[in-house]
Amino acid sequence: MPLGIAATFSQTTGALTPNGEMTALVHDLKRQTNISVYMITNTPRPDFNQLRATQCVWDHFHKIFIFRYEGMRKPDLRFYQHVLDKRGVLPVEMIFVDKLENVSAARELGMESIQYVNVEETCKKLREIVYAEAASQL
Repeated sequence: MPLGIAATFSQTTGALTPNGEMTALVHDLKRQTNISVYMITNTPRPDFNQLRATQCVWDHFHKIFIFRYEGMRKPDLRFYQHVLDKRGVLPVEMIFVDKLENVSAARELGMESIQYVNVEETCKKLREIVYAEAASQL
């Protein structure tokens, strides 16, 4: 494999590592509230298999929806609706975190959505939404 391609591949697959701060936040939110956590991914099977081999805490996820098995990809609205239908929830009961094009599609269905910019900002917004929702149910 040429060096440039190998370097690009290494950088790309190296990004497939769990983020400790985000993982800790999800753990805390699950422990302190009654949320369910799902993964919706367009990650190709070889990359997803590599990701599965990492130290990610996979039991944080109640279900993982992989485009390859579901037959749809983000930002296809049918994929989001499929997830909602499978979980038996309304769009307003979901918080979706992803890049802009996928967040925009989720918003079209009425999901609360956070555009991922960086870990700190995303964690802050996620805490605000989840804890505000939990407080409103008291």
